[in-house]
Amino acid sequence: MIFRTSSYNIHIDLKNSDQYDLLIHGYTGALDLVSKELAMHLKTDKLDKISAETINSLEKRGYLTEKSPDEERTYIAKIAEIIHNKQKKKNHFLFAVTYDCNFRCVYCYLNEISTQGKSWSKNTFAKEMVDRAYAAMLEIEPDLKNHDKTITLYGGEPLLFENYDIVKHIIDTGVEKGYNFFAITNGYDLNYFKEFLGKEKLASLQITLDGMQDKHNSRRPHYKNTDSFDKILSNIEMALDKEIRISLRINTDGSNVDDIPDLLSLFKSKGLLENPNLNINTALAQKYESCIGDTESGVKQTMDRPKYMDEYYKAKKESNDYRVSCQDYGVTQTLQNAIKTDSLINYKSTFCAAHANMKIFDALGDIYACWDVIGMEDHKIGSYKENVDLHNDAYDMWVTRNISNIKSCSKCKYALFCGGGCAGQLALRGIEITKSNCENFPQVFSKIANEIYDTEIVKKLNQ
Repeated sequence: MIFRTSSYNIHIDLKNSDQYDLLIHGYTGALDLVSKELAMHLKTDKLDKISAETINSLEKRGYLTEKSPDEERTYIAKIAEIIHNKQKKKNHFLFAVTYDCNFRCVYCYLNEISTQGKSWSKNTFAKEMVDRAYAAMLEIEPDLKNHDKTITLYGGEPLLFENYDIVKHIIDTGVEKGYNFFAITNGYDLNYFKEFLGKEKLASLQITLDGMQDKHNSRRPHYKNTDSFDKILSNIEMALDKEIRISLRINTDGSNVDDIPDLLSLFKSKGLLENPNLNINTALAQKYESCIGDTESGVKQTMDRPKYMDEYYKAKKESNDYRVSCQDYGVTQTLQNAIKTDSLINYKSTFCAAHANMKIFDALGDIYACWDVIGMEDHKIGSYKENVDLHNDAYDMWVTRNISNIKSCSKCKYALFCGGGCAGQLALRGIEITKSNCENFPQVFSKIANEIYDTEIVKKLNQ
């Protein structure tokens, strides 16, 4: 048999090892610690310097292959379609409760539409539209086994005090039908919804604090009360006391990354860091100068993603490795699971559920696949006003997007890790979502793999 080096070999140069490098394969699920010499022989195609026994092992793991480059691309496309079809089976439903908001966040992607928060749309769900949305869920998928039993509440700000009655109707109706709820909320008015907090109702929340008090308040002010920090923190403590799961998000850029250790120290001083219901994660902040398709003044990163990863690891170490994760699109967890369980890597063919079966119902009777594009006419995937109408050009564009039909992805060795990147960010830039959104993914992947070697694999070697 004549072998060639696979086009999907990922060679990770381990910076803190003189002996080893990591080999990861882009579609077989293999992950192996190998000598730097062997890794270099593979990288430079010096197969004659590798023993027959090792050649046999490399072939079984996929690092050597009889397939041509075209055959490998065809093979990975088939894998992507299989994974995508499996992902489509579960339906995820969201209610965009309102397009209104009580915050004036400096980086909000709706600032262009709302004129910096001065003219927010007041469109909010009416009871008849809530009932229509629940009926539409069954029209989309009659088999309840294929429904995610957690409905997400989104906005705008879904938990506005003035929306109490409609939120009550949404939750009461959903609970009767066997659903519970997750809300993406700024947390400011959360105390008014205390009665709904519980495992059978509003069971989990995502709430954002962007650093310590001064920094957070300058970035996420309430439209009347610029000091939003104290009230949000109090509501977080209240929700944790009621055993609600909270994902605390820190939208991170160069101006607030130094606040992360202090924020974590504050949470530690209050005894919150040890609470199993609290998860803390950072996310790379984007600057949304426009959301209506102007590629010259569209979404801008405040720092590139490799720099963000460097700052995240720095902040985590300064915090004595308190529980804080980062927005790495699941790469850390994917690699950790494979290492801890000595199993093959689990891959993905799409970036997120927007390309599978996520349906967002808004108050106007429109349906969207991605929360980044709600309110954008060109990205409505359908309507549910009188009956469900889904199959338009936008629907086809969103639900078929996977790495098999993104030209640059099908030949990329990282494709089944990144899933083609975030299409919502492309849409906000006015770029076709049929393209890839790489965000320096190879560099990010290398940083993550090196960090996992330093923190996970070395420990395992020393056991």
